[in-house]
Amino acid sequence: MNPSQFFLVIPPGFEDVAFDELNSHGVCDNSFELEMDLNKGLQLNSKLKIPTRILLRLDRFKARDFPKLFHKLQKIAWRLWLWSDSPDIHVSSSESRLIHTDRIKETALSAIKKSLKAQPYSSKYANFFDFTPQLYIRVHNDEVTVSIDTSYPPLYKRELNKSGHPASIRENLAYGCWSLLAKYINDKEINLIDPMCGSGTFLLEALKISERHQFAYQGFPIIQKNNIVSKVVTTESEPTFDFTIHAYGFDLNDKFIQENQKFSKIQWKSQDLFKENSRINGNNILITNPPYNKRIKIDKNIGDMLKVMSSNYSPKLIGMIIPRDQLSQINNLKEYKAVDHIDFRNGGIPCRFQVLARQG
Repeated sequence: MNPSQFFLVIPPGFEDVAFDELNSHGVCDNSFELEMDLNKGLQLNSKLKIPTRILLRLDRFKARDFPKLFHKLQKIAWRLWLWSDSPDIHVSSSESRLIHTDRIKETALSAIKKSLKAQPYSSKYANFFDFTPQLYIRVHNDEVTVSIDTSYPPLYKRELNKSGHPASIRENLAYGCWSLLAKYINDKEINLIDPMCGSGTFLLEALKISERHQFAYQGFPIIQKNNIVSKVVTTESEPTFDFTIHAYGFDLNDKFIQENQKFSKIQWKSQDLFKENSRINGNNILITNPPYNKRIKIDKNIGDMLKVMSSNYSPKLIGMIIPRDQLSQINNLKEYKAVDHIDFRNGGIPCRFQVLARQG
């Protein structure tokens, strides 16, 4: 079988750590457009923690008018990829003669239905999931790229029954931040502490407690027909960091602490950072997504939090999400130096995940 083309959708700002994650799985490339065996490409869904979704390219062609677009789309072997004849179609167009996205979508649906009427998929492959297949059609400079989402729902939606939080971070962003912080850990055994943990996303991602076992590609008729679903979703052992993690989650809200008790690999405690201090001996590493005083109002600022955290835990490293309009407050933490960062938007707010290392 010829190599398949995959495209990894990466959250803006996380490109460098996503490349590092790919390399850790033996995929060495300077692009997120990959050519690889179909099965191996599909396995990336369960191996990678940072992408939002992984698209499989079905075709790429030139089209300057709608009759040509219809003809080209009709020729795609849809019976191999769809378990429904009415997929959700996401269209974008730029610098092209085909500028009407609604008409592009209507043309695509008509071409798909005609193709499947002539060459239908077997009824036993129909309605595999209760959601419809997701197609992406991108038109740029009259070049049309047609892709199908192999991941749906988005990969940041792990299969994990955890309590939600009004200001939580998406799981793939949390893992990307953690993987940057982990690059600076030199000890064989660490205490990973989130002193304002909320629903515990950082800690759950660091320990890889959050997993997914259902992906859209399992519904592709080509996968079902060849009976390779179980083969594809069975992955090799995940690469692990070469240090042992002892995880601690503290939060003022007792509700989240109580509901998180089921995740026994983490030690949870209801605690006010500014009133209590659980002394933890050893190589302490802090990672946290504190309230920004925007959606959640508090009477403390980022500088106050950093001073108390450094005093309570004497961490070797601090990884903290900070709104970019409050970055100047880290300058008051004289014993720590900013060594790395990721700029991104968290819930629409321009933020920075800042890595601080203790000096001396």
